[in-house]
Amino acid sequence: TGYIQIPLSQNITNADELNAATKSATAIATIINSGNMPNRYALQSDNFLQSTIKSEVFDYIKIALVVIISVLSLVLIIKFKFNGLVGAILNLGYLATVSLAMRYTGVIVTISCVITVIGVVLINFGFMYILLNLMKNGTKAKIAYTESMKKLYLSIIPVGIVAFVFTFMQNASVMGIGMILFWGIIIQILYNLIFTRNVYVLNEK
Repeated sequence: TGYIQIPLSQNITNADELNAATKSATAIATIINSGNMPNRYALQSDNFLQSTIKSEVFDYIKIALVVIISVLSLVLIIKFKFNGLVGAILNLGYLATVSLAMRYTGVIVTISCVITVIGVVLINFGFMYILLNLMKNGTKAKIAYTESMKKLYLSIIPVGIVAFVFTFMQNASVMGIGMILFWGIIIQILYNLIFTRNVYVLNEK
């Protein structure tokens, strides 16, 4: 309409406050009357977390990861039939959980970090294999779970100590390895306690 409405509060009680509101309206009017102005932005610096892996190399890594997960899943399915299928699905769920943890802990993706992810997945596969093997030999699910925890996680205590130390290193790659190992094992224990244990106990009943 060519007019700018200036809402004035009843709290305005002097000329200085009125002049300030008028100046604000004048500034807005000047911007409107000047027409469209192009906005140009220049990034001076950033703190984005960027992967050191090139896109084409990352594609190969994804293929390799899919192959490894597929082979591990087939081993479980062939060896333990239905329980193995359930274990393969649980293993995939664990991998997805670790991937989310990497995303929210700000880990910079490097070759060594990807290898570490494969490592924690293999640890989880080892736990799953021990658990299913005990169940196949007639051990109850609750007891098999406890025995699997003792056999595997007590043996990797040194790995947990190394992971904890690496987490506080200054080097980004070493710190990434430590964070993945540390959180990977912690998440693994909680994940198997909440999901794996209950799934097999319920299935046994």
